[in-house]
Parts: sequence; C-alpha cells; structure tokens
Amino acid sequence: MKILVTGAAGLIGRHLIASLDAGPDIWAVSRSPIADAGRAHVITADLTSPHFVDTLPASIDTIVHLAQSSAYRDFPERALDVFAVNVASTARLLDWGRRAGASRFILASAGGAGRDAVSPLAYYLASKRSAELLALGYQSAMQVIVLRFHFVYGAGQRPSMLVPRLIESVRSGTPITLAGTDGIRLTPTHVTDAVNAIHGSMRLDGAHTIDVGGPEVLTLKSMASIIGRKISREPKFERSTGEVPPDLIADLTEMRALLGGPQRRFELGVDDLLA
Repeated sequence: MKILVTGAAGLIGRHLIASLDAGPDIWAVSRSPIADAGRAHVITADLTSPHFVDTLPASIDTIVHLAQSSAYRDFPERALDVFAVNVASTARLLDWGRRAGASRFILASAGGAGRDAVSPLAYYLASKRSAELLALGYQSAMQVIVLRFHFVYGAGQRPSMLVPRLIESVRSGTPITLAGTDGIRLTPTHVTDAVNAIHGSMRLDGAHTIDVGGPEVLTLKSMASIIGRKISREPKFERSTGEVPPDLIADLTEMRALLGGPQRRFELGVDDLLA
C-alpha cells in the first residue's frame, strides 16, 4: 500500500506516521521540514500553491488529508490562506488522487463543521464544511471518509492549542474565563484515539462522515481542575458576561460502531503534556 499524508508535521500527522512505521510506503507532505519522519518519503510543499501536486508521486492508494491552515483565528486578514489550504488544496488533492489511482480519501475535518457558527470561527468552519462536500462528491470514484475531530491533544502539541493553554494558565495562575457556570462542555480527544480512528477508516468501504471524540464529556472547569490536581496548583477562574456558546460534544455512535470507541480518558491522556 502507498499512503500519502498531508500535514505530516502536525500533531496527528506525526503520531500517524510513527504508527505506520512497518508495512506501507509513506509519503509525508509538510510545509515545514520534518525532523524525524522515520522511513517516510518527505515532500516539503506549500499547499497554498496551485502547483504542489506536481511534487507528489505518480501513483497512490490512500490519501490522508490532515493539513489545515494555521491562520484560522486571523479572519478576515488571512482568509485566503484558510481557503487555499482548507478548500483549494482539497480540490487539487482529490483531482490528483483520482488520476493517481487512489481508492481511498480520508479527510480531517472539525467537530463544528456541521453546525452554524459565529465569527471569528464561522469562516474557518465553512471552509471545513466546503472541503467535506468536495470530498464526498468523489464517492463514486473512491472511498471517502470524513473524520470530524474534536479537540485533539497530545505530546508535542503547539502551545496555542486548547489543552496546552489550559496547562499554562493553571501553572501561571492566569484566570481561565468560563462561559456560564463551568464553561463549555466538550469531548477532548487524545491523539492516540485520533490515530486509531484513521487506522479504522482505512478498512471502511463507502462514504462516511464520523465524529471523532474522547470517551467522556468534560467542562472547561473540570479539565482545568484535573490539571490543577496533577500539578498541585489551584486553578483560577473568572466568569464571562457574554453569551454562553453551544456545547461541542461529539456524537460517538458511528465512531463506536465503525471505528472502535475511544479509550484514553483525560485524566491519563493529559500526562503526555505534563511530562
């Protein structure tokens, strides 16, 4: 099997490639250099360029499209970067994959892609939904699996992401803002469960859109409290006076039925980031 992974330098990409260290031929695509890609063939490419597909191999079996724009918070200033990476590169990969003989396309999407959202994330989520629709349009040519990941965390994650920011706030004593009583409710997903979901997707037939989440529903306050107990620091909180945002909870029905349920609870999973 020949597998191409975009976003290979990201959290899920690095862990996925490490899990594929035996068996398939792997092409790892990243905008930035990858320090340790094992035996994968590394392709450094900018997915905002319309010509990036010219650097890809002549044939492929499975495409795992994990890349997404890091500018999702910079709307509207960097809206075109979000569109180029999240939407346009998906269209080009689908076209290239069809010509290269791909039988499977696995797309990483976001947990809120199927919901109405307010600015500043509305454009980002619309780009994710657009990519989903483009991918599902190819279901007559290949197996298409859309994975809507919910708050993935794990070792080596960027400091700007949710769980590393919570850890830093608890350590530094910076107040954590809670909407409502305890903050939003969510299903944080350890990266090992995210990677296992991708492996499961490589065995699926047909077209599927599947929520991928962790095994428990937590509030922002309960996550910070777990972190606080582990590092012996009492978290500080402040209440938001604005509108309470909707909960972001994954529906795990299809994940459990088709891919296997998530295993890593936050109490254990967060140790990777605290080590």
